[in-house]
Amino acid sequence: MHLPININDLLTDHMVELEMTEGRGTGIPKMLKAIQNNGSPAPVFHTDDDRTYFLVELSVHPVFAEVTDDKETDTTGSEKTSEKILRLLKQDPEMTIDQLSSEIGITARSIERNLKKLKETDRLRRIGPDKGGRWEVRDD
Repeated sequence: MHLPININDLLTDHMVELEMTEGRGTGIPKMLKAIQNNGSPAPVFHTDDDRTYFLVELSVHPVFAEVTDDKETDTTGSEKTSEKILRLLKQDPEMTIDQLSSEIGITARSIERNLKKLKETDRLRRIGPDKGGRWEVRDD
């Protein structure tokens, strides 16, 4: 007796073994939750009538929608983020990275990268410890 082989099941099982995926049905719910928590637009799912495939359309987060492939725009966009950080820290020198991230709408990691650049260019200085300290914005 010959049993039909479902290639999709074999590939899924193999990818689970290789820890390239978590298994059937877990990826999309996790993705949707992360997108919602991030504040990004909801994805759009496309498929044919027989549901033989699906295509997911992911939109750019509104904070990054203005950035283009032009290098000058990318630099300006980075400067704009830095300027936002400096403006917020002038208003409240005790703001945390998480608060800046929430206020500006970018990841904490992006805030950390911008803070590092601002400190390297001597536009910003940390006074005191990470917890309980404050920021000093240095005017040009």
